[in-house]
Amino acid sequence: MDSTIALLIDAENISYTNAKEIVEVLKEKGTTVIREVVADWTKIAGKQKENNASNDAQTGWRNAIAAYSMTATQQFSCVQGKNTSDIALAIRAMKIVYEKKFIDTFCLVSNDSDFTRLAQELRENNKTVIGMGLRSNSNPEYVNAFSEYIYLNEKLEIKDIDSERKGAKFKPIEKDRLEYMSNTASEIIEDRGQILFSELGSKMKEKYSDFVPRNYGFRTFSKLMESIMDDLPHMRIENDEKNGLKLIHKKSKPEQPPKTKEQINSQKGTRASARK
Repeated sequence: MDSTIALLIDAENISYTNAKEIVEVLKEKGTTVIREVVADWTKIAGKQKENNASNDAQTGWRNAIAAYSMTATQQFSCVQGKNTSDIALAIRAMKIVYEKKFIDTFCLVSNDSDFTRLAQELRENNKTVIGMGLRSNSNPEYVNAFSEYIYLNEKLEIKDIDSERKGAKFKPIEKDRLEYMSNTASEIIEDRGQILFSELGSKMKEKYSDFVPRNYGFRTFSKLMESIMDDLPHMRIENDEKNGLKLIHKKSKPEQPPKTKEQINSQKGTRASARK
């Protein structure tokens, strides 16, 4: 929640209808101090919806930019067929890196895999890089270039409590990811006796940048984990008052709270009586 974020949107690739979701998701990540929408606005023309009503994308973005305090950047295409607005967005990102060093997080909103190298470069500069785009238009190589990737317009019901999820839409966790989670957790538990949720979540995101609770219909990692414990039958959740929730093997005994002075004195008295 203490991240300082620069948001850069490729308006030629992402619809203005996603603007509200983009802004709301970033509120959970920190403070967005830069919000720029880049496009050759002369190329964004009106389109026809299925009901034949006019859908002016330029007007839609104009309204979204005003509503969410964004800045529109115009980049004309110098040569037909060349998407120079992508270059403009990449240049803007790198200028922010060197001119505004207090920015620690970038959010790139686009399904254009040409931004793969930009995401990698930002991470090489020790920045957290969040990607956002549509699941149907994202490829794994592009998605995994980011620190975290969030799918837009998923139509999932984001819930806090499992009981509320009955009948709700959510995306089940893929079999290979469950297997990787199980193996990773088991190795660490065998070595250390436990694995904290925070560590497990980080390791999952290192392997799969789109392993984000929101992408599965949950607000928190803990709620996501609670929903899949049937798939991890050899483990159970335990609360560590100091470090938070963790996984341990079911054969492990729950940690006992330290005994009070009264309990210790009582035990000593019992033993003394038994000796008499």
